[in-house]
Amino acid sequence: MVDEPMETEPFVIPDPDATQREILELCKKLKINDQCTGFVIDGDMAVTWNSYFTEEHLGTKSGTEEFMSSALLKPANTNYVHSPVDDYYSFFFLTQWACAFHDLSPEEKPTSPQHLTDLRMRLAGHVSDRDAATRTITGASNLIAEEYGAFLPQAQQFLRDWDKSFAWINEWGNLARSQVFHNATSFLEIAGRGLLSFLHVAVDSKLLE
Repeated sequence: MVDEPMETEPFVIPDPDATQREILELCKKLKINDQCTGFVIDGDMAVTWNSYFTEEHLGTKSGTEEFMSSALLKPANTNYVHSPVDDYYSFFFLTQWACAFHDLSPEEKPTSPQHLTDLRMRLAGHVSDRDAATRTITGASNLIAEEYGAFLPQAQQFLRDWDKSFAWINEWGNLARSQVFHNATSFLEIAGRGLLSFLHVAVDSKLLE
């Protein structure tokens, strides 16, 4: 993070397709500009797409399990192809974690804290526990401040809407995982559609206002 915003290169997509044009319009609505207030870390761990489809992979899985997609964590998925869908799930799980573990002031803390304590333990547990905790957060029942504190119940509808958007992303992700679509072009299309889906949720929730 930086103390003061620093100017970055303007966010421009050369010769954008229909999906990318919609992304640019939504970025304008969200007032995303060239003022950088943070940096992406661990860039050295990023996948090099130029060689991803031709190089040999060792089959090992690295990362923080609490933030990894459920499909990547299932031992039976030995032939599973990591796609941008998994990265969007990681983005979601990280945000979900931040909402659940938000540092609450004394007046914001739950009066019956066991519910929040149990939820946090499940989020940090086995993938099946994490997925069960996710269903608690994104399910039909409204979380209440007395049990979960002030922050998570306020974020619940946003997380619900974001979770629902994965149905659309997965539809395209299934194409990326098929033998025909194991290529960088299709993965970029999935990445674009996933970003578009998230931006729609952000705009609808007025996230950055």
